[in-house]
Amino acid sequence: MIGASEELLRVGETSAKTLEALISTWVWVSIVTRSALSVLFRVYPFIRENLGKGTLRIPKQVLEEVQALLLLAVFFVADLQVEWSTEVLM
Repeated sequence: MIGASEELLRVGETSAKTLEALISTWVWVSIVTRSALSVLFRVYPFIRENLGKGTLRIPKQVLEEVQALLLLAVFFVADLQVEWSTEVLM
């Protein structure tokens, strides 16, 4: 995922289907830190509008979102052995 993202940033083009698969993986990983999902804004419309069109040059704004995910990846951590809290914060 990280290597594929770095390659996308280097090359700057791929198919919308491949981008969708890459972003889906990022979403799965970032579920533990949901705020990371707020980075993705332009990537979804780009994917939706370009599915089935083959290899495309990826817009700068979409590449910036992928780069932001790479920079935030260090925070995508969860300790699954920590006890669940019964306290609800509102």
